[in-house]
Amino acid sequence: MKAIIGLDIIMIYINGKYFSQQEATIAFNDRGFLLGDGVFETMRIYDGNVFCFEDHYDRLKNSAELLEIPFFMPADEMIQIIKTLLAKNNLNDKNASIRMTLTRGAGPRGLLPPEHHFHISSSLNKLQKITRNNSNLFLCKNCQ
Repeated sequence: MKAIIGLDIIMIYINGKYFSQQEATIAFNDRGFLLGDGVFETMRIYDGNVFCFEDHYDRLKNSAELLEIPFFMPADEMIQIIKTLLAKNNLNDKNASIRMTLTRGAGPRGLLPPEHHFHISSSLNKLQKITRNNSNLFLCKNCQ
């Protein structure tokens, strides 16, 4: 995981626990790491609020379903994790980005996916500068 603009990530969430960047680990046989067997969503945070959260959540959930990766996290739980990460990283009212990554988790060798394994992690990055153009292009369907 790499921070934008060279800033260090302070706290990361992995499978129900919060870790410092130095403590966070992913299994050597995680299928997301080895085979790209996973999905992710990168979300913008403006003044401590996730921009178009419902669209991002639905896209993550639908992508996981398409790849048959178990995904059991309710939207309100994900919002709470994001809020906790913002607080732990002193970004409650700041602009930032967050990447939620869902993988199938650790598994045996081979290309066939194991049954019922998953791994979720997220990391936050503080952005120093935000640039918006004045076009009418929206990335989220309900954001106008």
